[in-house]
Amino acid sequence: MISPEILQPIFDRVATHFLSMPHPSSASDKSMCYYRDEYDDNRCFIGALIQDEDYDPAIEGLSIRSHHTGYRPVGTRATLEIAIVRGLNALGIKIDDLTDDLRDTFDELQVIHDGWGEAKYGREDVKRRLVEFAEARKLSDAALTSEVAA
Repeated sequence: MISPEILQPIFDRVATHFLSMPHPSSASDKSMCYYRDEYDDNRCFIGALIQDEDYDPAIEGLSIRSHHTGYRPVGTRATLEIAIVRGLNALGIKIDDLTDDLRDTFDELQVIHDGWGEAKYGREDVKRRLVEFAEARKLSDAALTSEVAA
């Protein structure tokens, strides 16, 4: 289990980013979601954690989920994980690599975004799912209010 001290700044970044998003970061035909939209630089929830200097278009199409306990990323998947770790370090979360628990947590956030991006549900459903995500982990959902995001 990941401590709230680690998860709260991640959730806050994702939540405030969500509030600023004009639309999901996805292909125009809703067939695929992007870490970074090729048209207007919009980013998905995980893409919001990746700094400009660490973004590589080769990561598009990859899921953060490893599906294997103890997985060690290589190649392009390693590029994705390194970019996320550096983004977390920039948020003040000092880690060297992603744990299976972090990968699974990021996968949950990715699924919430991608359901919106694939038009399975709307903006209010995304907000509700983010609130449920926060409640399940005993996090504050204050970042989802417009007063905090403004």
